[in-house]
Amino acid sequence: MEVTIGHFAKLVNTTIRTLRYYDKIELLKPTNRNEKGQKVYTRKEWELYQKISIFKQLGLSLEEIKTHLYKDTLKTKELLDLQEQMIKQKMEELNESLQTIQRMKELYGKNSISDREIEEFTFIMLDVFRREKKQIHALEKHFHDNPSILAEIESLKDPKLSLERDKATIDLLSITRKLLVHNETVNNPEMLNAINNLVTPTTRTLFTLLQDETFLESNQHEFNSYIPEDLGIYLYEGLKAYFTSRSSQEEKKYQ
Repeated sequence: MEVTIGHFAKLVNTTIRTLRYYDKIELLKPTNRNEKGQKVYTRKEWELYQKISIFKQLGLSLEEIKTHLYKDTLKTKELLDLQEQMIKQKMEELNESLQTIQRMKELYGKNSISDREIEEFTFIMLDVFRREKKQIHALEKHFHDNPSILAEIESLKDPKLSLERDKATIDLLSITRKLLVHNETVNNPEMLNAINNLVTPTTRTLFTLLQDETFLESNQHEFNSYIPEDLGIYLYEGLKAYFTSRSSQEEKKYQ
């Protein structure tokens, strides 16, 4: 078989532009020429193209395909194992993205705030969801020798509790925004009640850790969530006031 680029493109169901690019990067470079001096594709190029198509289907980049075809750095079995691992990782990432979308959609129409308000906090919540897995890992690592706290941290993975926490979080953001607009004090009962609805044994542990300089030094990048500065400062002050009040109440209880 000896065919020109146009004929070969139709034969393998691709474009001339693609074949010329493959030629340019020396991924599929025909060496034979016809009597007119035109490059022609032979059975050899057809077989190489089939391999390229298979590797592309497996998710390899053109550079990776080129390396494998011409340098033979991996045996085919090793390559398949590697691609299987990569595909499983991608599937896990896609599944996490799907869960994030579903969690966000759960907040629409089922909360005490309007869809318009939820829209304002969408990116904050998506960032919270995005960071959650790594935050949990950081907590587990920090408390690896404390079974009781590890059990509390495990509850963060419960879908039902996650939904309750998501609703409490977006309620708190809404109330924070409202109080901020009206220049209300962070000690406002509405603010403190909203924080109380969010605080569980596990989240209390989390909020306490976020004031621990040793923990933050190693994990701050995982907890440096996206949030507008004015909202973030007001929320931080509200949380500080809440936990200060709780500490005072607990001290009085034991006096």
